[in-house]
Amino acid sequence: MEKMNIDMLKLLFSKRKHIIIISIAGAVVAAIASLIVTPKYKSTAFIYPVNIEKYSMESQTEQLMQFITAAEIREQLLEKFHLAKHYELDSLDPHFASYYTYSFEENVKISQTKYESIQIEVLDKDPVMAQQLVYGVVDAVNNHIRNGLNSKTLEFVEMHKTYTASKKKRMDSLENIFISMSKEYAALDFFSQMMPKNANVQLNGGSLLQHLKQAEEATTKTYNILPGGKPAKLNDALAVLGKKGIIFSDLMEQYKGDMAYFNESRQEMDKGIRDITKKFTYVTYAQEPNLPDTKAFPKRTIMVAVGGISAFLFGCLFFIVMDRYKRIKEQLV
Repeated sequence: MEKMNIDMLKLLFSKRKHIIIISIAGAVVAAIASLIVTPKYKSTAFIYPVNIEKYSMESQTEQLMQFITAAEIREQLLEKFHLAKHYELDSLDPHFASYYTYSFEENVKISQTKYESIQIEVLDKDPVMAQQLVYGVVDAVNNHIRNGLNSKTLEFVEMHKTYTASKKKRMDSLENIFISMSKEYAALDFFSQMMPKNANVQLNGGSLLQHLKQAEEATTKTYNILPGGKPAKLNDALAVLGKKGIIFSDLMEQYKGDMAYFNESRQEMDKGIRDITKKFTYVTYAQEPNLPDTKAFPKRTIMVAVGGISAFLFGCLFFIVMDRYKRIKEQLV
C-alpha cells in the first residue's frame, strides 16, 4: 500500500507541468465565466413579529415564519412586481407555477436566526429591485395576516350587528308600551325613577326621555295640576297606576337588561369596526433592507480559486487513472 502511494506521488510529480497547465487553464476558464455570468446583488433585512396573537405552542417568530413562507406571499409579489417577466418565465406554460416557485426560492431566502428574528435575503440582477422585493415581502405578509384577521373580525361584527338589531327591536316595543302607559296612567314620575340615568335611546327622531317630557306636559294640562296639590282626577289615575305598577316594574327590568346587553354589544361591534379600519402592522424592522452597491454573485476570486482547484484535482485524477489503465493493459498483454 505504501509502495502504491509512493508510485502515485512519483507519477504526479513527473506530470507536474501538465497538471499546472491544466490548473491554470481551469482558473482562466472560471475567470472568463465570471465575466459572462449575470451578476446579482443582495439586499438583506432582519424583522421581528409584533401584534401577533399566540395560537398554539409555537412562538410568535415561528408563526410569522408560517405566514411569510405561505404561497399567498409569492402570489402577491408575482402580481405586484411582474416577476414572471422579470424572471423571464412564460406565464402560459403549463409548468409555470413550478418554474416560478423554483426561481423565487432561488432568489429569496427566508430563515430564522438564533436571536428569534427572521432574516430576509433577496438576490437580483437589479440592486434596486432586490431592495424593493424585501420591502415587498414585508408588505405582503402584513396584508396576508391583516386580511385573515379582518375576515374573522368581520364575522364578529356581523354577529353583534344581528344581536343589537334584535335587542333594539325589543327595546322599541317596550318603549312604546312605556310611553302609552305614561300617557294613560300618568306614570311619568314612576317611570323616571326607574329609568337608567344614562338612558338616551333614540326613538322616532327623539329620545325616550323627550317623549316622557312631552307626556308630562300633556298630563299637567289634562289634570290641571296646580302648585297647591293634586286633584281627585289625578288621584284616580294614580290608583290605577298602583294596579299596573307590578307589570310596569317587570317590563322596566326587562328594558334595563336589554339596554345593558345592547350597549355592551354595540361597544364590541364598534371596537371590531375600528380594528378593521385601522391598518395594523405585524412586522417591525431590526434592520431595514439595504441598497446593495457591490455584487454578491458571482465572486470572481472565489470562482477562479474553485476553477483552479477543480482543474488541479481533475488533472491528478486523470493521470492516475491513465497510469492504472496502462499497467492493467500491460499485464493483460
